Amino acid sequence: MFTAQRGSVIRRALILGSALLLMLSLAAAPARAADTRAAVDVTANGNFQLVFPGQSAQVVGQVLPVYPTPLVPTGTVTLLPDDADTPLGTSGLSNDILPGLFVLIAPPLDLGTHYFRAAYSGDENFAPKTIRFPIVVISGPETTTSLALSPSGGSVAGEVITMTAQVAALDGPLTGTPLGEVTFTVDGVDVATVTVGTGWVAAFSTSALTVGTHTISAAYQHQAGDYFASTSPALSYTVSAPPTAEVRTQFRVSPHGTVQAGEPVTARAVIESRSSHGPTPTGRVQFYDGSTPIGAAEELAAGTAVFVYQQLSPGKHVLQAKYLGSSLYLPAFTPSRTVTVTA
Repeated sequence: MFTAQRGSVIRRALILGSALLLMLSLAAAPARAADTRAAVDVTANGNFQLVFPGQSAQVVGQVLPVYPTPLVPTGTVTLLPDDADTPLGTSGLSNDILPGLFVLIAPPLDLGTHYFRAAYSGDENFAPKTIRFPIVVISGPETTTSLALSPSGGSVAGEVITMTAQVAALDGPLTGTPLGEVTFTVDGVDVATVTVGTGWVAAFSTSALTVGTHTISAAYQHQAGDYFASTSPALSYTVSAPPTAEVRTQFRVSPHGTVQAGEPVTARAVIESRSSHGPTPTGRVQFYDGSTPIGAAEELAAGTAVFVYQQLSPGKHVLQAKYLGSSLYLPAFTPSRTVTVTA
């Protein structure tokens, strides 16, 4: 728990702080001359909060009388697994720092909650006592950070772009309490630092990206240093100038005029550039029955989108389509066509 590099002063301060916290948390017990009370705290590598997979966890505790007395407990404390009586280690009680202090080492553990027992041997003045306690092993400490951008692929200047960072462990989701910050960087400049929230996710939205291609990344840093930092792969993101070109539209239906109920009607929307030298429009077309969009938007192929209206109800239907626009062309409605369905 306490390495030589940390020094004896740090070691004594950490042990003292842990033991004082334990003493404050103990519940009162009936006072008898031979009674003792004991408590344990689980730590890892000098950290009093987190235990990671594969690490040796440390068990720090105190054996204390349940009532004021000048007598000091002596003897040993043995660490045992919850389901067996095979000792994992034994510690004498150290009285040079705090009365009844003991330190034991639990073996490296897998992810999850594991239970152990700390068994005090007792002495001529104090009775034996055993305490059951958990060690909770959480994922980490090495992390990975991934970055997603929305809308994906690119956007138009002035459009809101959301950057979402997901922090995880190398071997799966992080299971500890989310803590730390993610810094989002655009073209080498930090643009925002966001606190990690539920699910170890941090997000930032902006509409300030200028026209051009940008390099965006996200870097995670744990505030207490318990988890290792990580940085996402950089993503290339293109912001285009707002569209200014206009299109010319056509809309045809077949059959047209009057149709029988149940007869399908095929609609064809043609989208062309108003400029004779403009590129063929790309993107999607949404078809309508009156003001109601019907079906999913259809992809343009060589400037044309086709949609079949199935099972139009009896009566008049005003059919129309809307070109949804692209990075070059503005959105536009087509002319409408009226179809009368007879019963």
